[in-house]
Amino acid sequence: MEPDSSQSSQQLMTDYSQSFLTSVQNHKENAKTRIEECVLAIIDSITARQFPTIIRPRLLTSAKEMRKAANNPNLATKITFGGRSSRSFTMQVYIMSLVYRMIQQNQSSTIRDLFYENMNFFGNQSRVVNALREVSLFLKVPREALCVEASAKGLVAGSISFRNPNGEVIQAMDFRHGMIVPNKLHDLTITTNARCVLFVEKDAIFQRLLDEGIFEVLGSIIMITGKGYPDYQTRRLMSILNRIYQLKVYALVDCDPYGIEIAAVVKWGSYINSNAIGDDMWACDLSVPDLVWLGLLPSEVSSLSLTLNASAELNDRDRKKLESVHARIGLYEEQDQNPWLQEVNILKELGRKTELEALFASSMFTTRVYLPSKLLPVLSQRDNNRYFARSVNRRNGSSVAGSSPRSNISFA
Repeated sequence: MEPDSSQSSQQLMTDYSQSFLTSVQNHKENAKTRIEECVLAIIDSITARQFPTIIRPRLLTSAKEMRKAANNPNLATKITFGGRSSRSFTMQVYIMSLVYRMIQQNQSSTIRDLFYENMNFFGNQSRVVNALREVSLFLKVPREALCVEASAKGLVAGSISFRNPNGEVIQAMDFRHGMIVPNKLHDLTITTNARCVLFVEKDAIFQRLLDEGIFEVLGSIIMITGKGYPDYQTRRLMSILNRIYQLKVYALVDCDPYGIEIAAVVKWGSYINSNAIGDDMWACDLSVPDLVWLGLLPSEVSSLSLTLNASAELNDRDRKKLESVHARIGLYEEQDQNPWLQEVNILKELGRKTELEALFASSMFTTRVYLPSKLLPVLSQRDNNRYFARSVNRRNGSSVAGSSPRSNISFA
């Protein structure tokens, strides 16, 4: 990344961080107000000898539900104390009490800490996650406004560094097996000269590529793995690198319904984050709309003559998931001639799923042949385009950074 472009990106990152913090604070104030109103409503119900009720927007968890909500945006879920939903009601009110206290005291917590604060009540951490999700919908605020932090499990490696507010710089290249994706990205200064981001579904493949010297072959790139379904912070990092640092993200996932779904989640966001919460910053903040599904593509499985050791027939569960993935993609893309849907249809016809491990049957094939053949031509074209744009702007007396289409980012 050239100096002027880097400076522009740094300023955009600063603007992003400021807007992020301002928006979170505004949402926290809204959450406090909503919690106070909820408590008063509960007291009124008890005084009137009625069962207190919480009514929140319906949680959308499928393409079918999202289509239904588009036609009826007022779909809601009613949770009443005194019926079958008593436990859910109690859990959500309890979570709101904790959130209110943390907002008042300017504190934060983790899902793990909340669970152990009342382990017998929650039973397991997944109930904490579900309750937080439902409270977020009821209060109409994003997760950040609930003062609950989610620790990242994803790894990042390559040409990227992070500087914290204390001035300490952490270089991803210093970590042989990748570094954990940092939390609180809005507090960090990110520096990179990378040409693109390679998102790898599996940690095992991520480590194999590192061991085989992927950076020596592809040069200055960033590689990220979500270790399966990417967590909140890992997806946010990819979104920041794409939208602010203008780096294309390429996805390397299993050739199966679950791998395709993971790529779709990175590209369009999860169903959970598609639920309307205040402004749409919170949906787009976790997505990479121009993500490229690099591989392993169903259309190339036959031509690559991959080993059958990492291949199996699609079972009933796989086929059901594939239909779900097809419906998800159909929400965002036109049905006709869409390459994602074409690949899904090819996978249906093949009737077999193939894991990324099949690419490693031949030593160094993925690192020396498969990935370079796909990435090096597009990276070279990108470099040529940047060189041409820089030359034109210099002749015109302007800088590349000054002409950036992303120079006016506002989230508040």
